[in-house]
Amino acid sequence: MTNRKQVRRHLARAGNSIPAAAKKLGFGEGTVRRAVDRGEIQIIEFGGQRRITDAEIRRVRALFGLTEPSGDTAA
Repeated sequence: MTNRKQVRRHLARAGNSIPAAAKKLGFGEGTVRRAVDRGEIQIIEFGGQRRITDAEIRRVRALFGLTEPSGDTAA
């Protein structure tokens, strides 16, 4: 049986929440949600949560020619 702390730890490794991904991309949350709903941004469903991987964030950045924000540590 897993506890909440273990679930949170797994979610942290499973990718970024939509608000976190929107911040990393410099887009609004609604824009990212609509792109996910249209299938333009791929997600992982994990424990009932929609997560966006760092690799997908890098793909979207490359698609739009965006550079990484200076405070971002995603590799």
